[in-house]
Amino acid sequence: MKVKSIENVQSDKRNRIIGGIYITFNSIDNVCKDDYFKLEFKGETYNFQVTSIKVIGGILEVQACETGYFANKLSNKEGIDLRTIVGIEISPIKDKEEIKQIREESLWC
Repeated sequence: MKVKSIENVQSDKRNRIIGGIYITFNSIDNVCKDDYFKLEFKGETYNFQVTSIKVIGGILEVQACETGYFANKLSNKEGIDLRTIVGIEISPIKDKEEIKQIREESLWC
């Protein structure tokens, strides 16, 4: 699975929009809402959580938002050209301990 598109979304509390980096990718494997994926970029790992899924023919179009500790998020890195992330491989996170750690870190302030 590779990143098909990427978007930096601004938060909007009135419309209940969570800000951050959103990626879109296609999958032939079953994906569920709230599944976790990781992206390796310039030697660092960035975590994403599935927010929506569309079915197009026999392929799933998946949208995921970055998650984890806010200081380590891709949206907080300066000078990154988001175009360089399109085409990068992403992989599912299946380890329950790793998912537990990501959830805990997302609550840190």
